[in-house]
Amino acid sequence: METSKILLVKPHPPQEILKQQCPVPEKEKYFWEPISLKLAAKKIGEAFHDSVEVEIWHLMSNKDDWDFLERIADTDPLFVIFTEIDILVNEVNALAQKIKNISKDICTIVGGKQTSLLRKGDRYPFHHIDYAIRGDGLQSLIKLIELKQKGEAINEIEGLVRVTDSGIVAGKDDFSPREMCFDFDLTELHSMVVVNHSFAEYLDIYHNHPSILPGKVRTSPLFIGTGCVRNCSFCQSSVEYTNGNGRRAIFASPKAVAREIEWLHKEYNVKIFFSLEPNMNLDNLLEVYIELEKCGIDTIPISGFIRAGDILLYKKNGILEKLRDKGVRVLSIGLDFPFNSKEDIYSKDYMFDEMMKSLDISEEMGILVLGTVFASSYVEQEDLRNLLDKVKSLPLAEVDVRFAIALRNTQYFKEVENFLVYHPDFDQRYFDHQNYRYQTIQYPGKITPEESYRQVNAFYNAFLFSKRHLEYVSRMVNSHPDTKPFFRRQYQESKGWTKTGDPFCR
Repeated sequence: METSKILLVKPHPPQEILKQQCPVPEKEKYFWEPISLKLAAKKIGEAFHDSVEVEIWHLMSNKDDWDFLERIADTDPLFVIFTEIDILVNEVNALAQKIKNISKDICTIVGGKQTSLLRKGDRYPFHHIDYAIRGDGLQSLIKLIELKQKGEAINEIEGLVRVTDSGIVAGKDDFSPREMCFDFDLTELHSMVVVNHSFAEYLDIYHNHPSILPGKVRTSPLFIGTGCVRNCSFCQSSVEYTNGNGRRAIFASPKAVAREIEWLHKEYNVKIFFSLEPNMNLDNLLEVYIELEKCGIDTIPISGFIRAGDILLYKKNGILEKLRDKGVRVLSIGLDFPFNSKEDIYSKDYMFDEMMKSLDISEEMGILVLGTVFASSYVEQEDLRNLLDKVKSLPLAEVDVRFAIALRNTQYFKEVENFLVYHPDFDQRYFDHQNYRYQTIQYPGKITPEESYRQVNAFYNAFLFSKRHLEYVSRMVNSHPDTKPFFRRQYQESKGWTKTGDPFCR
């Protein structure tokens, strides 16, 4: 059988993010090592051996786009497979059109969040895409490639999105099944080649997770687990795989993760790690640290995303203290701020007061919290000003202000669908503007995108040097002196440093 050329590609976000024209200009986050593409490349290679040749491409700039399209013209691949995340639908469509202009025979395939959220009756958001797969995708993708290689008809494949001639999703709302995808040496993923960006480039330039370690040190992501068992109303995790049924998280073995950390630490001098889990499981993380002890590594910083409610749980059972002593000193926590309510308005399974208590516990234990503040979607200008003023008093090392966005077919989407500024069935801007870091998004229009931009940017410019934040910094560096490198680096990188002076010299 003739060898088939397959290109796996992660597009870059819109120019607004690349040019940092948004309130939280964290474009580097989109430039993290494309672990999911590496996993897909590995599984495809194992399934087809010498009958396929797989290349991984990561597009970070217009030059990357040009090089990628030139490669397509030179090699005439059988497949180009996209992964799209929050905001990449229109980027995928634009690239797919250029690919079809090169050759209509190239098969274009897409998977990812927006694909997995599609349901019967929805308007199909993709153009110039031949196949879209819901769910984890790997098993169905391999089956699709197999049938296409053989020239056989593409019939019933689980998770394959069917679309009518008028562009409406039809057929069953089924999903490509989840599988245990950690049955191999995790170091193999990092060793796989991305055609246009080296592994060292990711480590030296694009991985910049905050840490209390002094100086600039290498950081790497960890593929510890995937999936989430929670059911937050605004989150896609409860619906993107199983339509709300049978949710589960899948974890790599602690031994395999410890081996990955040891290899990255010894071979590449990586000193900081962050988990890509949607919600870090601290029971599993403690097992990782136990395995690391066997490798001769007693402490090392590992960070990740965690629910505020879990801070209280793990503090109560003593695990949080053990992890703190092992190196867990920076955590990302979501904070929802309802107006005129102390309830659990987003179905997060903990109350507002518990959320506030988690911040007190973190400060007491010397854990720095990178807070993600979810504002109510019914916010007005005065409400937003009051919210941001309250946030200044919270014990947070960093703040990322977001609005609770309406991802299609989530519970939150159903609640606010009639008020959306941009609706996915009528306005393609829905896909441009729904990213967590580019907030012109989907909320009832009591405050315009421009007004929210101005207020959020003003907040960021004032937050670090506000009296209440400086008081928090002072408390932390006095009670936990080893956090000082984090704050010194933070202020040195801020625009206000030269104007205001070193806050540690006051």
